[in-house]
Amino acid sequence: MNVFERYLTIWVALCIVIGIGLGQLFPTVFQFVGRVEVAHINLPVAVLVWLMIIPMLIKIDFWYETATWPWTRLPRTRCWYLRT
Repeated sequence: MNVFERYLTIWVALCIVIGIGLGQLFPTVFQFVGRVEVAHINLPVAVLVWLMIIPMLIKIDFWYETATWPWTRLPRTRCWYLRT
């Protein structure tokens, strides 16, 4: 497992704490975001769920690395490629 996977629980807890802190610091911004609705559906939540589900539906592999990396001049980065 890589570092992200190994400490996933810590990352989630950290994001929750940061979200609570930002909500305390900027309550009006978060109240506005909470009120943005279309047909009684919270729009920010709908967009974020869509962004989470669509890559799985179209089989985007975020961890694919090209096999030709050592022979190219491209930097070795994680790329978004469609799995075949």
